[in-house]
Amino acid sequence: WSALPAQPGATLGSWSRQMRVTSSGAVLWPAVLTDQLFVSTDAGVSWVARTVPGAALFQPLCDAGGAWFCGDASASPNATLGLHRSDDGGLTWTTVTTVNLQRQTPTYWRDVVEVGGVLFASACCHEGTSTERFMQLFRSMDGGATWCSYGNPYQGPYGGMQAIYQMCEVEPGVVLAACQPDSTIVR
Repeated sequence: WSALPAQPGATLGSWSRQMRVTSSGAVLWPAVLTDQLFVSTDAGVSWVARTVPGAALFQPLCDAGGAWFCGDASASPNATLGLHRSDDGGLTWTTVTTVNLQRQTPTYWRDVVEVGGVLFASACCHEGTSTERFMQLFRSMDGGATWCSYGNPYQGPYGGMQAIYQMCEVEPGVVLAACQPDSTIVR
């Protein structure tokens, strides 16, 4: 391994949490808790900052048929978080849905995934104990233009609500979700 000469968002507050390669070959990297999404079209040799107005980005990134999605995070109590969409390579953004988990702890959009033309997005909060976990799962059947909340789809074996941290399609139409606080995997 060697460090890239051009480092996007190389400041103490812009932690690298997730990168995504889009269907067009662009690499996306959000500078956490800022409004900056960095884009590289040359495999990380150079980066361009794209501004997501009013955002405090976290880690979820998705490229669904050319539409890019990214979501917010907040440490403020009772924060309303936006899920943002760009149809033009990150030049302009629209907030397509919001969530407020009504918690005193940090909250964040955690994952966005496309499964057979359907999009799923999860939002959750940081928990002190398993019984303090809150989350919502959202679904979009129109490419992310509109979203419907499924609420919390699974109650864990320890009594806490399960927060979906990451999802993946394992075969057509079948999704696995890795959950916390007790490492449950749901299908």
